Amino acid sequence: MAGLCPGHPRTTAEAQMAGTDPRVKRPGTDMTGQRCRRGIMRIAACVADKSGDGGGIDKMADATEPTLPDLLAEGLSVVFVGINPSRFSVSRGHYFARPGNRFWPCFSRSILSASVRRALGVAALQPAHDTALPAHGFGFTDVVKRPTPRASDVHPSEFTDGVADLVAKLERYRPLIACFHGVTGYRHVHRAFDSATVRHALGPQSLRIGQTMLYLVPSPSAANAHFTPADQTQWYDRLAHEVATSHRAP
Repeated sequence: MAGLCPGHPRTTAEAQMAGTDPRVKRPGTDMTGQRCRRGIMRIAACVADKSGDGGGIDKMADATEPTLPDLLAEGLSVVFVGINPSRFSVSRGHYFARPGNRFWPCFSRSILSASVRRALGVAALQPAHDTALPAHGFGFTDVVKRPTPRASDVHPSEFTDGVADLVAKLERYRPLIACFHGVTGYRHVHRAFDSATVRHALGPQSLRIGQTMLYLVPSPSAANAHFTPADQTQWYDRLAHEVATSHRAP
């Protein structure tokens, strides 16, 4: 998907949302550097250990299983990171396609999607719009790409490989923010860089990958009884503020 190009916003506010305003710079203080390199080395070591022990799931059996393609491009404002695709979404060919999932309704009601809705001339975004979003500053990927009926079906060993792949993608495409849906996927990313057990709060995280800020919002799954649709929309509104006030490195 590298051929996709972010759109060209027409206002300063939209330029900040899309991360293309040349006047915007990002601060140089983050948690990359040696800590980031150590995390990547730890990921590589774990992958090497698992490759020779014969443990875990039989990944070769799933090597040809269809999945959702990454919708990524350089310089995106936000990349939404899921745990892994559901088989239902894969069968439909779009992210968050399961009926009842709150992502598209809540994203559509948020300030975060205002410029996209205006550009596409729609009042509400649908799963079929996912392929159009990279041209407007938003992308999609997952920590693990193997589809399953439920996220709980992902084997723990799959997260090791998935985190390594995700880190490589974020370092290549350098989005302003990687937004993780739910703590399950983010927890594995954090552990790759910091083995300490912590309670992850929603919102911006102290860890960065390269120049990318990591941000945590509730899972939009309909099974998430801890947050209402209004709560979900409010978190996307907060993310919009983070995008507008964050700074991109030259």
